[in-house]
Amino acid sequence: YDYTDLSNASPRKQHWIWKYKYLCVMPENEKGKRVIEEYIKNNQ
Repeated sequence: YDYTDLSNASPRKQHWIWKYKYLCVMPENEKGKRVIEEYIKNNQ
């Protein structure tokens, strides 16, 4: 199991991160892309 703490993220952000992480699907809108870019930057 992955115990990444996403409790500070909204349900929408959690959904985008989950889809990116497990399905390798990048959000199509700019807000979603920024969320993923921030997630990647903070988890390297």
